[in-house]
Amino acid sequence: MAPRKTTEDGPTHRVGHLLAWADETAKSAAWAVFMADEEWTEIKRVTGAEHGKLVGTIADRLLVPTSYAPALLHALEHEASRGLVRLRHPLPL
Repeated sequence: MAPRKTTEDGPTHRVGHLLAWADETAKSAAWAVFMADEEWTEIKRVTGAEHGKLVGTIADRLLVPTSYAPALLHALEHEASRGLVRLRHPLPL
């Protein structure tokens, strides 16, 4: 994944990722697994000890395709049908 950050001035930047889920249940399950992952927990702990808190907050922004974006809708449906729940395209917040 190639995250992007905002260009806002100040001590805090926002990083965004565009993820696709088959449904709300799949999203909730995947996030629960990720947040409980031992490797991720250790990365946060070590990085936080050295550089300060790595992740302040996580905010969901649910996006749905518009009726005039059929190519995107088709791509998302195709990925979901194959069991792939992530698009590897970053979305700056």
